[in-house]
Amino acid sequence: MNMLIQSRFIHNVEVVQGLERTRLEWQQAAEGESLLNLETNVGLLLADVTAAIGLTPEEKVLVIGAELMGELQDTLLPVPGDTRNQ
Repeated sequence: MNMLIQSRFIHNVEVVQGLERTRLEWQQAAEGESLLNLETNVGLLLADVTAAIGLTPEEKVLVIGAELMGELQDTLLPVPGDTRNQ
């Protein structure tokens, strides 16, 4: 497998694993309720997804938007040891 294909494959595996972890966290928070029936904060969902797929802070701002990013940073308290929002 050439290096470009191998690198893309590794990246895709990491993205899939990150999204799976996010889904599992949301399912746990839903306490057995279907995620289809869950009402959620879209800003928090975007923050979770951008963290799960490993976006840089600059990429997160592009996806989430500067204003919403500022609101999220004002709202969310960092969890010790959690490196997803860095």
